[in-house]
Amino acid sequence: MPIQLRPSLDNPFLLWIRSELSLRMAQNLPYIKYLPQTILIQHPVSDAATTQLQSFYPKAHIWAHFPLKNYLMRRLFNWRHRPLKRFDQNVTQPMDLIWACCEVLHQQDTTQEKIKKWSESIAQQGLLMMSYLGPDTAKEFRHLFPSQPVLVDMHDLGDLLVNQGFADPVMTMEYLTLEYDDPLALLTELTQLQIVPDLMQSRSEQDWLEAFNQLKPSGGPWQLTLEIVYGHAWMVPKKPRGISHIDASNIPVKKKYG
Repeated sequence: MPIQLRPSLDNPFLLWIRSELSLRMAQNLPYIKYLPQTILIQHPVSDAATTQLQSFYPKAHIWAHFPLKNYLMRRLFNWRHRPLKRFDQNVTQPMDLIWACCEVLHQQDTTQEKIKKWSESIAQQGLLMMSYLGPDTAKEFRHLFPSQPVLVDMHDLGDLLVNQGFADPVMTMEYLTLEYDDPLALLTELTQLQIVPDLMQSRSEQDWLEAFNQLKPSGGPWQLTLEIVYGHAWMVPKKPRGISHIDASNIPVKKKYG
């Protein structure tokens, strides 16, 4: 029986982890002297995480990526609160703050493209705040994976940000350890992390459960490590290309004598 994956907005695990990381990211906001007027939440987060952003920046207009039906439901059930705006391709207004939680950053080429899109959406002197899954994520089960995920190291990510016009990237890291008594719950959530796209195609569910049973610590639950990398960087104004004007009389010309 295959694992049924749900969209991230309806997925309790992904919604929980993105919301948890959003709340942790928000702990740094009191130390950042910045008042954005426009904010883009890159991924769905819980109402608690959204409310915390709204409390820090009560005058800011906040957009979020939501499918239309989910957006209408949020408007219906959260009518007492200041509503989020739905971000789509028709929004051309640059964002003062891009808030990206629990990104999955694989190879540098795909990551470079994602950062490029952020650089095109952010305002000059705008702030990018993000978190993503680092290379040590799921290290306990790496040898079982059909292919090794190439997750971007935080030092490499800093260089990629600079290459796309961001300045002064600051990167920090911490480990979160999740514990499981149910191997099926472990398999489901490991698959939903999407760090290995072909995870479920490589073995049957029963084969995975048997492999997990062989790795179960004696007298304890299974453990799943998440390496969480936090980062922020500023978009610096692009320098215009300078044009120099030189008087033609100042250009030396070598004369030829016949």
